[in-house]
Amino acid sequence: MMCNIVRGSRSAIHCPPLSPSQSREPCPSLYIDAEFIDSCQVVGLNEEIIDLTISIRKKAKIKLPDAIKASTCIILDLTLVTRNEGDFGKIEGLSLLNPWTLA
Repeated sequence: MMCNIVRGSRSAIHCPPLSPSQSREPCPSLYIDAEFIDSCQVVGLNEEIIDLTISIRKKAKIKLPDAIKASTCIILDLTLVTRNEGDFGKIEGLSLLNPWTLA
């Protein structure tokens, strides 16, 4: 699925429907501050991320997209912000932040 960034007074990340039945539903758009969008960086896959992704999938038994996120964060020394501590918490070397537990 490809998401498009729509710019205007407020930027939005627009994700198209996943199936034909969803095309009749209202389109989910997430409005985000333009400054945040401008500060984001797209990270491509490289051999190091791919190799770690394979290793994580074998050890943690998580889905491929989650393993890619985790390996990317580990390689680039980033903190993953997620509520899914159950799956990501079992990955060694991954720094997690659950925003719902912040006081």
